[in-house]
Amino acid sequence: MSKFDSAKYYSVYDDETLSHESPEEAIVDAYEDCSVADLADEMLGLVPELPVEVTAWNPKSPPTDDRLTQLAESIVGDIEEWWCDEDGWGNPEDSHLTNPKTGWPEKDGDGRRAVERLVVALREITQGLRIWQCEVVGTREYSKAEAIAIIKGDRPDE
Repeated sequence: MSKFDSAKYYSVYDDETLSHESPEEAIVDAYEDCSVADLADEMLGLVPELPVEVTAWNPKSPPTDDRLTQLAESIVGDIEEWWCDEDGWGNPEDSHLTNPKTGWPEKDGDGRRAVERLVVALREITQGLRIWQCEVVGTREYSKAEAIAIIKGDRPDE
């Protein structure tokens, strides 16, 4: 099965809210104000025009451990630079981070244990996320005949 066929959402327009769960549903919605007879009229100037392109979308993947490590390293570096040195430039020689249990500075010099603890916290936070941001996984063009057949199938009495 292709990425297009297995996508979670589909749209004809760049919708702000994705809700169509099939390409057919997106096509039917895009032409909901047009009669089947109007769809066949070449002079009508439909928007969107036929043939129609359908875009397939999937929610973005949760962040990987590598991405969480990058975020944690960035946060730890910012903390060291912004708050641990008088001039705001940080200490290039050593980490200013302290062990919360002992109050003594970390011995690893680059805040590695702080990064590791932060990665664990970020992983816990991101595990429960409901990801709303989506990315395009494919597009497919439906011919005029295909689109009209889909719409007729949705409106058998027309």
